[in-house]
Amino acid sequence: RIWEGQIDDRYLVISFDDGLKSCLQAAEILNEFGIKACFFLTTSMVGETDVKKIQQFCSDKIHMPLVEFLSWNDVDVLLNKGHEVGSHTSSHSNLAKLSALGVQEELEGAFQILRKHIGNPKHFSWPFGLFKHFNSENFRLVFEAGFESCASAVRGCHVAPAQKTELCIRRDHILAGWPLAHIYFFLARNSRNAFVRNNIFLGP
Repeated sequence: RIWEGQIDDRYLVISFDDGLKSCLQAAEILNEFGIKACFFLTTSMVGETDVKKIQQFCSDKIHMPLVEFLSWNDVDVLLNKGHEVGSHTSSHSNLAKLSALGVQEELEGAFQILRKHIGNPKHFSWPFGLFKHFNSENFRLVFEAGFESCASAVRGCHVAPAQKTELCIRRDHILAGWPLAHIYFFLARNSRNAFVRNNIFLGP
């Protein structure tokens, strides 16, 4: 709708990062309401069962206690239920700290793995999600790798059309345990503060 300028009402899109096993339960709940989501996967963790590797990843990369991750069979379940799968890089690294070659390896490696398992992925979200964790060169490389969209975790919404390669999608970071009033607050504030500049990448 943003690409085509069809912003004629209030729309909400739901997505999940990292590829945790709990995404299966989230998908089941969403399906009860006829809602489809996009699940962004850290491809190196899909199907990972080594407890030490998982523990290190959870501690160093996503700052969570030990959790399970989706398998490729789980990913098939999500797709068969009508959900979409995107890339969250290969290893969940801070791309702003990598060389251009390192960023290419993260982007293209994840793209190729996803293409092997599910076909060409369309969507990408960068780890940690803030503008300081990314840069303009990284943004360009996302589209060169073959992705059609690039999503942040910077709060906001979109009220104007944009070309694919200039649109940096804004997303609200939300935890399931938050009071609903907190979520309404952020959504309302985003709506009040939305303007054309929200469409573009505003980092270094």
